[in-house]
Amino acid sequence: MAFITHHKDFRVSMIWQNAAKPSTDGSAITADWDLISSYSTLTSQALPVEGLSFFSMNPTTRRVNRQTGTRHRTLKDTWNDLKGSIPGVTLSLPATQETIDLFLYLAMQRCSSEGASTPYVKAFELPVITGATWPSGRFPEFNNNEGAFCGLVWSYAHTSGHFSNLEEILLGAVCTELRLTCHSEEHDGELWIEADFIGRYFDEGITFTGTITAASEEDTTKFHINDLGIHKLYDIVTPLYGFGFTINTGAKFLPFPGVYDATSNAIAAQDCLLNHSVTGYVDFLVDDLGTSTFGTARTYLQIQAVETTNQIAWGDGTTSATGELDFTWQMQPTNLTPVGSDESRFRLEFDCLETSSNNLFKANVANALDRGW
Repeated sequence: MAFITHHKDFRVSMIWQNAAKPSTDGSAITADWDLISSYSTLTSQALPVEGLSFFSMNPTTRRVNRQTGTRHRTLKDTWNDLKGSIPGVTLSLPATQETIDLFLYLAMQRCSSEGASTPYVKAFELPVITGATWPSGRFPEFNNNEGAFCGLVWSYAHTSGHFSNLEEILLGAVCTELRLTCHSEEHDGELWIEADFIGRYFDEGITFTGTITAASEEDTTKFHINDLGIHKLYDIVTPLYGFGFTINTGAKFLPFPGVYDATSNAIAAQDCLLNHSVTGYVDFLVDDLGTSTFGTARTYLQIQAVETTNQIAWGDGTTSATGELDFTWQMQPTNLTPVGSDESRFRLEFDCLETSSNNLFKANVANALDRGW
């Protein structure tokens, strides 16, 4: 009887890979090359990824039809290799209490603070102002508690064991863009994560024997739009039915010789974070409450924005209990357009910006997990 490997037999998990790791990961990894020699036995956090594909190696293909002088493609006129290419992957998954802080750290590149006891409230902010130790308070040095990258494992999940030559790992993976969306008409109303990663080292055909920790059902709490406790735009309670944020790090690698060498220390610090930016949108109803929001947004489309309270939160906005999550930001509106044909729904698009006394974007998470950040 033949044994057929099914697409659903595989899963993705994450190995944390910065200098200050979660206390649940006992491996004292302080550099990328330390991980390469022992990645196959490390503890990783399973991710509830929807859909799954192999990591992309982004090969370079060059075709020159001058060698054979034909009008069709020939093998002699085609070169295909990985020189200068950067491996990458995009993950799509629901946000949970056990994953949202990991992705926020990877995108924002620093946890500004973490509570010392339950619910271990974690604060993320752009740009980093309070307690900043980056140069000029802006950029990570990828040491101490700053700069985060991870290993992403594509592994066989069947209880019978692992498959040799089928499992893959992307090491030194840096998040280039994080997209957070929550909409009543998408993903059953759940907060959703889409994250783009590029990595410094890719290995395929491995056998991953490390422990993969999957969240228990009762501990995996999702965030649904119907459970929002705070939804304010311009200090106005606004009846929204969808929103999204895009956090872009501008991360790139410097592909010089040695960057993919599994035994070379040259791969240690070749990250380049060019620029952090946050954009977003909110879909809201123009009813008795939304009319004020609509008028204010229309006004600030024509003049420079002022500091106001914009907040979306699960909980009361104080992030004081396990399972609470909140976002606050300052914004300059860029577009206000109707949605559909009923003229009662509008989408407000905006750029997040720093003001004289407020960060451009903040996120607070309370998940009862001591990450040791």
